[in-house]
Amino acid sequence: MTENIGLAPLNSEGQTHSDPVSKDNILNKQFESVFSKPSPLSYKQLAKSSMSKLGHPPMPTNHLHRSRR
Repeated sequence: MTENIGLAPLNSEGQTHSDPVSKDNILNKQFESVFSKPSPLSYKQLAKSSMSKLGHPPMPTNHLHRSRR
């Protein structure tokens, strides 16, 4: 009876990888794509996102730059 130790070969970009360094790189790339911190949204992006979720067209943001009289 043979005991299997380690991680099975992984497929990436149509190729099967069995060496430890390639498998490590594939798993790191996957981990980073899932757990990396997103960059903060600007006010303009946040306004567009919030309004679209509510079913409203995006709010114009050019009025934010006018000075008050």
